[in-house]
Amino acid sequence: MTNIKENRKIRIEWADISKGIGILLVIIGHCVYIGGGIHNWIFSFHMPLFFILSGMFLREEPVLRFVRKKSRTLLIPYVVFCIIGLIITAVIPQWRNMLNLKNIIADIYLASPDYINVSSVWFLVTLFLSSLMFQLCLKLKKLAFVGIILLGSCGFYIGLNGQLTGSLPAGKLPLRIDVAMTALLFLSIGYYGKNLMIRFTKLINKKFWLRCGLCFILFAVSIIVPFFNGRVNIHEPVFNNLLIFIPGACVGTVFVIVLSVSISRMKVLQRIFVFIGQNSLIILGVQSLLIRLYILAVISITGEEYKLYYLPPVHALISAVTVTFFSIAIVIAYNYISKRIKEKKTDYQKYAD
Repeated sequence: MTNIKENRKIRIEWADISKGIGILLVIIGHCVYIGGGIHNWIFSFHMPLFFILSGMFLREEPVLRFVRKKSRTLLIPYVVFCIIGLIITAVIPQWRNMLNLKNIIADIYLASPDYINVSSVWFLVTLFLSSLMFQLCLKLKKLAFVGIILLGSCGFYIGLNGQLTGSLPAGKLPLRIDVAMTALLFLSIGYYGKNLMIRFTKLINKKFWLRCGLCFILFAVSIIVPFFNGRVNIHEPVFNNLLIFIPGACVGTVFVIVLSVSISRMKVLQRIFVFIGQNSLIILGVQSLLIRLYILAVISITGEEYKLYYLPPVHALISAVTVTFFSIAIVIAYNYISKRIKEKKTDYQKYAD
């Protein structure tokens, strides 16, 4: 019984830590110069990492129950972040100029709210759609794998052949369904590989030399991958060579997991990264808005023109640190307020009883 509890604890810790590392990479990837070495390295695996981790904790459920649950945990937060982005965009004059009916409709159609400056929450809709596709594939029983391969292949094919959707609004499928099909493959890798990964993490958790050696090798390989495949972005989508992109994304993901197992043995770092990972959804929702606010502040102070993905190294570093700090501060404030509200509800119920 003790071993089961310990294994479960290790699993939860490295998963949360991996999400914590992943969301910090999201922030850095949005701050550093597009097409640069750091940007290309991060984008080679950071979003597949989240889909693979999500797949590890999926289980087959009745479709309607699954839709209700995921609507609450993914779609409602998506709507909330969009409302926040819309309000802040409407308040700031420099952003309000881009706020018109056409752009709002484009944001709704693509489920990628760029014009209201919370663009990163596209992930929530994509995760919802890809998870739903996965649940439907599981209903095929022995043919589930066939359905996954067909849908995933369609997603990659559409992404690699943009002319197929050229006649559609913005040249894209609604809600970027093709991206969800692509993400389905990484969800499946996580789902079918979870038991192997649990055994793997249990093994390396006991052997320091093995963790260090694997970290070095996987990190080295993950750095080499972008040199051969260039810049990729699962959301645009840009894959270049799929035979490099998919294995490279898996290598980067395993690197983060191995690093997470190592961090789980360091008490202070473990607590920090677990906290960040457990609150990664909130950080995802606010970080793109905070980066844009930082850029707006720099422009107003210096008079120089800067924009997302095109920050010089100094501002890339400062913005990454600043955005991380304020994202965590927002999480702490949100958790504190939520706790107080729950306490008041509990006190009210006790008083009413």
